Amino acid sequence: MIKNKANNVRIWLAMIITVFLKVRGGNLSKVIATAVVSIVCISTASLAQSANNDRDAIAARYLSEAGSLASKAEPSEIAKHQYLLTKIAEYQVKAGDEGGARETLKIARDFMLKTKSDHVGDGPYVSLATANVVAGDAAAAVDIIFSDPMDSNHAHGLFQISREQVLLGNLDQAQQTITAIGELANRREGWQRNADLKWHDEALRLVAGSYAAAEKFTDASVAINSIQDVGIKAEVLGSTALVATRAGKLNLAREFFDQAIAFAIQIGTPTDPLHIMSREFVLNEIAVNAATAGDRKNAFRLVDLQGKNCRHRDDTSHEKGVDAEELKRTSSLPACGDRDLALAFLVQGFSGNDDLSNAEKLASTLPIGYPHDMAQSALSGAQARTNAIEAAIVTAQGISMSVLRDKALLRITEIAAKKEKHILAKKSISHIDNVGERARAMLIDAIQLVSAGKLDEAWILADEVQEMATFQMNYNQRIDAISTAAAIFSLRSLADAETLLGKLNECERNTGFLRSAKILANHGRHDEAISALRLAFNSVPETCSNRGMKLQFVARERVRNGDQTQAAEDIAKLADRLVRAEAFLGLASGLWSEPEMPLMTPGW
Repeated sequence: MIKNKANNVRIWLAMIITVFLKVRGGNLSKVIATAVVSIVCISTASLAQSANNDRDAIAARYLSEAGSLASKAEPSEIAKHQYLLTKIAEYQVKAGDEGGARETLKIARDFMLKTKSDHVGDGPYVSLATANVVAGDAAAAVDIIFSDPMDSNHAHGLFQISREQVLLGNLDQAQQTITAIGELANRREGWQRNADLKWHDEALRLVAGSYAAAEKFTDASVAINSIQDVGIKAEVLGSTALVATRAGKLNLAREFFDQAIAFAIQIGTPTDPLHIMSREFVLNEIAVNAATAGDRKNAFRLVDLQGKNCRHRDDTSHEKGVDAEELKRTSSLPACGDRDLALAFLVQGFSGNDDLSNAEKLASTLPIGYPHDMAQSALSGAQARTNAIEAAIVTAQGISMSVLRDKALLRITEIAAKKEKHILAKKSISHIDNVGERARAMLIDAIQLVSAGKLDEAWILADEVQEMATFQMNYNQRIDAISTAAAIFSLRSLADAETLLGKLNECERNTGFLRSAKILANHGRHDEAISALRLAFNSVPETCSNRGMKLQFVARERVRNGDQTQAAEDIAKLADRLVRAEAFLGLASGLWSEPEMPLMTPGW
């Protein structure tokens, strides 16, 4: 309704401007016209603000209802209620009610303290603490972490707080939290001190990454210099070098790469007291970044370093001609890296930069084995991206491990389908061995055919998939395949989709109806989309263990599709108090731009 009002204002004022300019001439008309246009902009902005206020008020009502229900916990339900209250507080912040969010989180904290002895791990403390950070109460967040009776969890909890602060852009607060982690570590001894210092350094990695992303390389350097573990420091320097390259700061990138290498070669030596990181792993990580950045010199230098100043492995020392004296001399050094594996990482880096010349040349030197397969997989992806799709299929077929081969062919299929090369997509699909992966590839192609308006071809593929959806697939593959095939069939008729979903048990059908609604809405068939969502709501029986979560997703989509009023009425009739609370939370979340539900589960 608000949107219609805004449109009416625009139309009315535009008519005034048009008539005025036709009737009157001269500069006066231009001045008045400009003024009227300004009124249009102000009115539109005012209406938009009014719309936001209305949305937040409606959301607050739903959240209040959900919070009221979630606050009345039975002893056996306390953990579930704590989770719900945490989510409610998250949306209260979105509605601009930080004070209300903090009050909700106090109730959640009381619930948590009642069940302190039942908690396994620090998950409940972390989720509640990070919610308090979002609500603007960092002090309460820290108190919650220190209320965990397992003090060995405290550094990890503080790391999670700092992570949330970095995500919110509160880097000064994050630095204060990191200082607290360092002080905590300094009071420890032995393995616990090293474990705490790891979280201290991982938090600094996030801060450095945030500064680098904003091209604040001086601030990034300060954060990196505070990292104590040489392995983590080397990794962060390598990733920062890549960011600097992409920002066009090539001299600075070279400096970062040089520093990264200098620290990487210290891993496992007396200058690396923590011994947390693997020298081979870090050298490979930096090499990938160098190759991706197009820095061939440092990329190959890092491969060479895998065999220098290191301990030769006993199982390969004889075949490499390493004598006993050499073994004795290097016994205290870190293990040497696998050169073939290092070269495979370089292929990954060059492929990531679509540098096919170097990638193909290196890949051809690797003997059959895991490094060869890893290189061929990366190379085939780069070939497909650069339109050499037939070559990519041939490359993928050269992968000896069937799991990696199928994954590579699946990726090629997706690229080919998006480029509308459906014949090549089918060719790629024909070489996939695993039934589940093949069905996924066919549905990826079918979805792109739907986007191109080729519904008959899409239905043929979906029909083949539903025939394949046997117990040769694993549980998740089968549900995903049938749900997506049903969504494609819904464009023929919702009844066809419902028939296919009959192959799943009652607790599994909900996803298929949700996906049907999405694809119908995308094609402008909103009444049918709403019908699909009502089927989704009514298809979840009371016996489903995760009924509340399923109905929460349905409620969110019903709001997005304009069925908010009926959805609220349906939810109010639900008998289970906890399920009702979760569903009301879904109504509130639907009022904001949440990530859209995909037509397929990402990965299987």
